[in-house]
Amino acid sequence: IGRNASIFKNITIADGCAIGAKSLVTKDCEPFGIYAGIPAKLIRFRFHQSIIRQLLELKWWDWSDEKIKQNQLFFNTNLKEFDGEINTLIVE
Repeated sequence: IGRNASIFKNITIADGCAIGAKSLVTKDCEPFGIYAGIPAKLIRFRFHQSIIRQLLELKWWDWSDEKIKQNQLFFNTNLKEFDGEINTLIVE
């Protein structure tokens, strides 16, 4: 969430969202969307919908520190250019 952004009460900022500086968020934001402006509007998504779906299923942000350390391949992969199944990058 960028500096001096304002968010109305009871608004949901979904996982992976980016909110631009000085934006005014008046509506719920979709997962991995990039929002900016007054009022904030969806500019674009951070990734392709297939990658977003996989990230939401994976929920890596709930992983333990140890599991994060074990999965450097996943964290070093450019997901904007990745066109496959994220599970192939994951060490259980």
